[in-house]
Amino acid sequence: MKSTFAIVMTLFVTLTSFGTNNSLIFGDNNVVVATFKGVTDDGEYKFIDANKTVLLFSEISEEIDLDLSDSDNVNSKFSITWENAESEVYDEEGEPTGETVTIKRIIKLKAAK
Repeated sequence: MKSTFAIVMTLFVTLTSFGTNNSLIFGDNNVVVATFKGVTDDGEYKFIDANKTVLLFSEISEEIDLDLSDSDNVNSKFSITWENAESEVYDEEGEPTGETVTIKRIIKLKAAK
């Protein structure tokens, strides 16, 4: 019994020592429920969550079948799973500059109530 308690306590201390950054345990994926507001002039997918925070996503995984360019999806609420990803920067001629930027990529998208 003492060894079980010691193991549980060690596990608890180890997990809580990670603080609020649990990406080592849960990965770098984030989940939010937000309302789709359309595509911006820059081609980003704009959502607004319940706290009125604007969320912009640069890419959508090819595995997602839902077409956000369809105007029927505007003002619909979705559960969005997203990840930070690195994307190459291109110049005016479409050539890679060698620089990268961090973007938000939607990896799962489903209708929410």
